[in-house]
Amino acid sequence: MVTSAQGLRRPVWRRRAWTTAAVTLSLFCTLLTLGLSSDSKTVPEWNFALGFVLGLVAAFALVWRHSSPWTVLVVTLLGPLLFSTDATAALIALYAVVKSERSGRLAGAAGAVFFACGISLTYDAHRTRDNSVLTMGTMRPDDTAPKPMWEVAWWIPWLVAAALVTVVVVLALLEQTRSQLTVAERVRDRATAKTESIHDEMIRTEERTRIARDMHDTLAAGLSRISLFAGALQVGGADDPQKTANTAAMIRSTAHESLD
Repeated sequence: MVTSAQGLRRPVWRRRAWTTAAVTLSLFCTLLTLGLSSDSKTVPEWNFALGFVLGLVAAFALVWRHSSPWTVLVVTLLGPLLFSTDATAALIALYAVVKSERSGRLAGAAGAVFFACGISLTYDAHRTRDNSVLTMGTMRPDDTAPKPMWEVAWWIPWLVAAALVTVVVVLALLEQTRSQLTVAERVRDRATAKTESIHDEMIRTEERTRIARDMHDTLAAGLSRISLFAGALQVGGADDPQKTANTAAMIRSTAHESLD
């Protein structure tokens, strides 16, 4: 019973651990984007401030991404579509949506997240080079010179967004397939166990039938002998008392053998 209880609790703790990691990652990326936007000063403060607030809401909304995946996806899209913030929460919500179902709406969900990621990365690319994730760490020709601005081609943020969405969708589909295979294996095992149980019951039924048939044949033979001896006793029993006694003894012996 303890092993079974642990087996039931383990998936719950695993899901909680993944949820904690998802919320933490989203919060970290939102705080990082806030710091980069405020240091770069390429967008108004109200823009990245509102984006930060929506990013916080999106991060905590990931707690319900399995129970209400579509609602959480919509919440996570508001920030990156409208303001300067990251789209990490939207990517995580897309993973939950793709893993939970497979329908024509998934293409629209992937397209919306791609558009949100593209806008978020375009904001990122227009920051100063030191404050852009796409160009962070590149060397400047002169450290005393002002921080260089955007030098990334316009299509690179959208290419990165497409790559991120593709990776998320592929991983979610693989996980969905793995889960379906696990469920199919469990159904197969249950069906196999049920089939074996039915087969064992058929064998037992056949054995009972064989035993009943043997008992019937044995009793029929014994009763036939008893009937034969009783007939002989009826016909000639009055003439020879010894013969009567012998016949009665054979009847009694035959009855015991039949009972045995």
